[in-house]
Amino acid sequence: MQEEIVRQAIVLEYQVLALAAGPMTSLAIGWALRQLLAHLRDRSMAGYAARLVAWAQQAVPEESARYHQVAELLAQRFPGLSGEQIEVLIESEVHALKAVTIDRGS
Repeated sequence: MQEEIVRQAIVLEYQVLALAAGPMTSLAIGWALRQLLAHLRDRSMAGYAARLVAWAQQAVPEESARYHQVAELLAQRFPGLSGEQIEVLIESEVHALKAVTIDRGS
């Protein structure tokens, strides 16, 4: 969201400069702005990848009593799930709860 606002501001500033400056200056500024926008896009993708890796690396301690309670309830409710599928479901929900907590905190 913030990056979109920055991108819109950059585009607006470029349009104003294009009107005020000559064509060569506009081309040079346009090139520099495209480089800046590419950098912002790359940074956004790097952040997304970092969040994805953090999610993939997270683990819920299997020795906790609450983990075993939840796993047992899932196994009872959905008897066809394997242990690995139950683990993935639990970790996904823990991650989703952490993401909601982080979103509300910022």
